[in-house]
This record gives sequence, structure tokens and C-alpha cells, in this order.
Amino acid sequence: MPYTEATLHEIQRMANVAPLIPRVPAKGLSFHGYKIKKGTSAVLNMVSYHHSPELWENPNEFSPERFLSQNMELINIEKLHVFGGGKY
Repeated sequence: MPYTEATLHEIQRMANVAPLIPRVPAKGLSFHGYKIKKGTSAVLNMVSYHHSPELWENPNEFSPERFLSQNMELINIEKLHVFGGGKY
């Protein structure tokens, strides 16, 4: 079953159902040294994130193995942000 789960994670990484997610933070935050005030409109670019070569090796290649360890256990799940990036 881990390979099936890894395949589903890779499908979610590659096929962004909602590529641009509008967000309004409920509290102020800091992002790459920039201060973002509470209530400021922002857009998350999930395509850019899920295809970033800084985060993913060969990001344009379909590879469920990126979510599996040598022992066939799921890994890297915390890097996957589907459905809008989680809590904010």
C-alpha cells in the first residue's frame, strides 16, 4: 500500500487542482524577510511550489519514489501542500 499512497501524493503534487489560492492571513506574519500585515490579500502559487527544483529533485518528472524511503515507508509528506497549503 505505501507505493499506492506515494503515487497518489505524486499525482497531487503534479496535478494542481487549484494552482492559485487566494489567502488573507488572520494574523501578521513574516515571509522571506517581508512583513505581511493582518488582512493583506495574498496568492499562493502552488504550481511554482510543487515544481520548485529547490524543493524537489527533477520536479517535472513523475516519480512516486520521491515519497518512499528505501524501506518502502512514506517520506517527504510534510513538503506536499495540497488543498491550499494547510492552516494559516
